[in-house]
Amino acid sequence: MLANSPSFSPTALVSSHRINEVEQALRHAEKRAAIAEHRLVQITNSLISGVLLIGNNGLITSVNEWYCRLVDLLEPAAATFYWIGQPAWLLTERLLALVEQQHLYTRRLAHVRATQQPVSGERLQLRDGRMLSWSYAVLPDTSGDAGPIELFSYQDVTQERSPALSQPQAQITEQNPNPIVQLDSQAKFVYANPASRQCWKITSKLQQRQIVRPLRQATATALSSGTEVRYEVTVGNSYFAACVVPYPIEKYVTVYLFDILIQREAEAELRDYQALYQEGLEATSRAVFVSSIDGQYLFKNRAMRELEQLLVPVGMSLQQAKAYSRKATRQSDARVLASGKEITEETKYMLASG
Repeated sequence: MLANSPSFSPTALVSSHRINEVEQALRHAEKRAAIAEHRLVQITNSLISGVLLIGNNGLITSVNEWYCRLVDLLEPAAATFYWIGQPAWLLTERLLALVEQQHLYTRRLAHVRATQQPVSGERLQLRDGRMLSWSYAVLPDTSGDAGPIELFSYQDVTQERSPALSQPQAQITEQNPNPIVQLDSQAKFVYANPASRQCWKITSKLQQRQIVRPLRQATATALSSGTEVRYEVTVGNSYFAACVVPYPIEKYVTVYLFDILIQREAEAELRDYQALYQEGLEATSRAVFVSSIDGQYLFKNRAMRELEQLLVPVGMSLQQAKAYSRKATRQSDARVLASGKEITEETKYMLASG
């Protein structure tokens, strides 16, 4: 009786069952795809190089944490999932902004992508002194419906290019909180430790040019003379003392930068204090002077300058009085320094007019 009911259709029942099977298979396929995508991210994140996969449609298929850190993305771990499916040029442009000779890299990149020519271990100089080794390959489509995938990989080989650093030395310079860079005879960066790269990031392009100009001059001077060159440089709001150490035979220099901001601030405070102190001494009516240990005057206030023109010790000429004063000062200073205590002395004077 149920079979003869006008509301019952065997064809509809089969179709509904078939739809359920298709939907279940689709869910399983999506789950497997998500697992595969997660595993791919885990594998690429375990690499010590940056990896970027671009699909045939120009969208990002995968990007690892190292690449995200390379292009200064916030929260690299989260970014690896966020950027999947996004236009690839958004990330490739961020990398291009870091490259020193952008026009050459752009031309080379366009050629290899147009010809799908594999690249292995080509060098890429960055503006902050790092050196990358980059590779390119096209992965064939094994599924038959996704199209080929472009693989880009980038590895930091800065330390490999550094001519002076052994492995222990490299660890020291990498962990050093002070900036350390190396430049070749053309004043091109061949090494930069993390501290120097951080300083470079916080400087404007104008400040970068102001840094590079004296650095090139110091590099040329150090290599030609074979001696160290020292100077001071401003980076943002910080002050650094630069020491350029030449290696003439190898034709490169190592530049050590030391933060002297606290020293400069202390010197400024000391100058302010000295100015205030001298202003007070100038205003007093008592004669005051400061002398070095060898009897040379370092400071005389107004009252002292006026007084020494009027007073001469008894029985001495004005010329003799000056010589006597210097000698007496040296003797008094020697006794004070030897005893570590104040002393009070009296000397009879008469006016120069007699």
